[in-house]
Formats: sequence, C-alpha cells, structure tokens
Amino acid sequence: MQRSQSGFSGNARLIEALAPLPPLPSVIRYWDDFADCWKTIRNPTENVWSFEVNGEVLRFDFSSFDGELVHLMKLWLARSVSELACATVKIYFQALQRLDKCLIYTTLELSLIPALSIDDKWRREIVTECNNHQLSALKSLLLFCCGQSLGLLSSDSRPRIASLPQHAVDKYASVRSGDVFLDLYEDRKIIDYLDSLNDVSRHDLAYLKTPSLISVCILCVCYQLAMRPKQIAKLKVEHLNIFSFENSVSVQLRFFRGKQRKSTALIPMLRKIKREWANIFVELHRRRTTDQAFPQSPGALADSLFGLTPAGVVTSLARLTAVLGLDGRSSTDFRHSAAQRMVDAGATQEELAEYMGHSWSMTGLVYFESSPTQAERVNRALAISPIYSKIERIARTRTISTEDLSNALPAHQIGGMPHGIPIAGIGMCTLGQGLCAKNPVLSCYGCDRFLAVQNSKIHEEVRDGLRPVVLQFYNASRGESYSPAYSQLQDVLERVEHVIDELNGAADNE
Repeated sequence: MQRSQSGFSGNARLIEALAPLPPLPSVIRYWDDFADCWKTIRNPTENVWSFEVNGEVLRFDFSSFDGELVHLMKLWLARSVSELACATVKIYFQALQRLDKCLIYTTLELSLIPALSIDDKWRREIVTECNNHQLSALKSLLLFCCGQSLGLLSSDSRPRIASLPQHAVDKYASVRSGDVFLDLYEDRKIIDYLDSLNDVSRHDLAYLKTPSLISVCILCVCYQLAMRPKQIAKLKVEHLNIFSFENSVSVQLRFFRGKQRKSTALIPMLRKIKREWANIFVELHRRRTTDQAFPQSPGALADSLFGLTPAGVVTSLARLTAVLGLDGRSSTDFRHSAAQRMVDAGATQEELAEYMGHSWSMTGLVYFESSPTQAERVNRALAISPIYSKIERIARTRTISTEDLSNALPAHQIGGMPHGIPIAGIGMCTLGQGLCAKNPVLSCYGCDRFLAVQNSKIHEEVRDGLRPVVLQFYNASRGESYSPAYSQLQDVLERVEHVIDELNGAADNE
C-alpha cells in the first residue's frame, strides 16, 4: 500500500469515507468539574488547544498528526471532552500521539471491512502492537467514528466496537497482594505523629509553619476519611464546621462524592474528624480566616480551604510522607487502606460504599475478597513480632514473665514491706507504684492494673509470709472476724491463692 506525500495511506476508500466528516464547531464547550463551571475553546481551528482543568492548563498539540488526521482528531477530541473526564481524554490523546501513525490508519480501516471481520483484524494487527492505554484510545476513536457513520460503521456497530478485546489485566492486583495497604509500622507512625501535633501540652501549633500545617491536615483527611486529592482541593472554608464544647471541640467536614458513573447532582458527604485530631483543623481555620498572607497556589479555588490545586495536594502529601519515612505512599494507598480497615472490622457492602463514596456497592467487593488474605498477612506479621506476642499474651493472661518484669521500669515493679515482711518481684503495675493511692502489695492482688509474674513459687512465698500476720491480727482481735485489718489480710490471701491456682492450672494445661 503506497503512501501519499502527507503520510496518509493511499487508500481511496478511506479518504472517501473521511470526506463527509462535518466541520468543526465555532466554539467548543467543556465542563471543569474542579471549578464546577463550563469553559470554552474559541479558536478550534488552531493546532494547539488549551484546556483549564483541575486548576492547570492542559495543552493538546495536533501538529504531530498527518494533515488528513488532524480534522478527525479535533472532531473526536471535541466530542470526547463533552462525554469523558478531561484527565481521561488527556491520557487517550497522549497515547495516540506516541502511537505509530500506521496503527491509527490500520484502526480506521476497520470501518471499511465487514463487521464479522473486525474482531479478527483487531486481534491480529492491533492488539499485539499496543498497550491497554493505546487500545482504549483507539476504541474511543472508533466509537466516535460509529457516531459519524464512517464507512461501514454506524451507531449499531457501537456494541461490537466496545467489546473488542484488550490485554487481560487485573486492575486490583495490588489490592489482592496487599502492596497498597499501610503496614503496622506506617499506621503507628502516622497516628503517633498526628497525636503529638494535636497534644497542645507537647506541641505549640502557633509555631508550625502554614505549609506544614496544611500538609498535616491533608494527611489526616487522607488517612481517616479516604479523600481523593480533587475532593481535598475542592474543600472550601464554609465546608469546615467547628463546634466548641467545655473542654474540647468537634470538627466536621462536608465534601462531595467524586468520579461518579453518571452525571448526576453533587452528592454531599458529611464526616467528623477524630476529636483527638481536631486541634490542627481549628488552627488551620483560624489562619485561613484571619491571615491575609495565607498561601494560595495559582489555579486554586478562590475560597479554597487549603489554597491548593489537586496536583498541589498530591505534592504536599508526598512531601510530608517523605519526612515521616513513608516514601511512595499516595492518597490512593491511604484510600485502599481505609477501605480494608473497614472491611476487616466487619463493615457491610453498603456501609463501605457509603464511606468510600461509591455509587455502586459492588465496587468494594475486592476488599471483601482480600480481607482473609489481608488478615492472614497481618497475623503472620504480628506472630513473628516479639513485641506483639508479649502484648497479646499479657492481654489474654494478665501475667508477665520474669524476664519482662526485670526489663520494666523500676517505678512499675512492685515491692514493699507490709507488716515488716519484705515482698518484691510479684509482678508489675501498669500505672506505676508511685501513682497508686492504695497500699502497695496488699492492694495489688485483684487490681485490674496488676500483672502477676508467671512464677507461682514467688506468690506461694507471699502467701506463706502473710499467714503468720493473719494469725497475729486474728489473735489480737480475739477471734472477731470483722476486724478491718484481719478482713483485708484474709481477702489478700484468698486472691493470692487464686493467682497461684490459675498459674498452676495453666502449667498443667501446657
């Protein structure tokens, strides 16, 4: 097949099929869902179109296409921006720009062959040469040709074109593998960081620079509320509500669902920030409403709460996660992790869809499928952790090993001399013996803050040492069982016996 001087395939039938294409409209309108308004391209005859989307300018340069293709590409782009998100159109356009133009001509030739042969030619000549982004862009171009009745294509051909195969890809592979989920170390790092900043006794937010404060608030809403960058950038000052109470404040955010399947009215979502993390938002609101020098990025909404575009939100989050040692973690990872936490905690499909802002409850099924895998992965990680094993065992048995007791801080190690009898090494107090308002040792047994050492012989020594004291008080009270001292010692002995029986029973079971 010979090529013309312009590079277009010398196929007379294809040239003839392209001839009836309509002229370009004099004005092209598109919807900017970031600014929530219609915008206009007034000079479509130019070879470079500029779209203002998400606070940025997207440029579409048609000079890389052959002369005969430019008109078709412009018509396709004008229709696409009215039907698809501009970000998606940009991906398609760039994919076609990088594509060998011969493949575009081969794709257009599908309009000249019988419908039953389209699938075979598509698989044989196009699928093997393109990636999925390029295949999606070519299918979009063919669907536009169906609407224009190019060659043998018509509106009735749309289902056949839409069903043309692409490379098999599991778009949820990272979810199934667990790579997108924050691990325990990362979770703890984020929580500790947010806790420390919100603790006014440890950190004065007045000395935190505004860009850093913005980054912290963005981290909070990504981690807790699973918000997308565009949702965060679209937050306005009026969307932040602060309710003051006697000793605390409550912060609520109102934002809107994003990436809906159909162009419907905006659906609001109301979420409450954890009260422990509310202080940073109170400080942000104060600066945003009083500071005339509050930073405002070019392209951000005039009344934006953070003064950032979606791209600025991504950059701000990346900068903070790098400081925290969480390089490579994006808002998408936070969103996946939040969804998986909900499912692992027992949320239903409907509850997950409502929390994530999904218009279709089936979207979150992958998290339910991954939940056993995720739980197994976490449990396996925790099982090899000596720290977790210790915490889990202590929480279950309320006991502590002799080694763990020796490693505990002295203030938490229990010791004393009740009635002149030295007693030490019986266990650990989680509160700290110096902070206990009760009589140490005698009041420890039975206390919910007491972790008994796992050596029954030590407790037997305590029991044997206290028995003579009980007899002494019994004799002094002349057998009166209602003596306060006698009653307290009797109660202590019963609790010591109970601890000994439990430890001996656990040893027998092992």
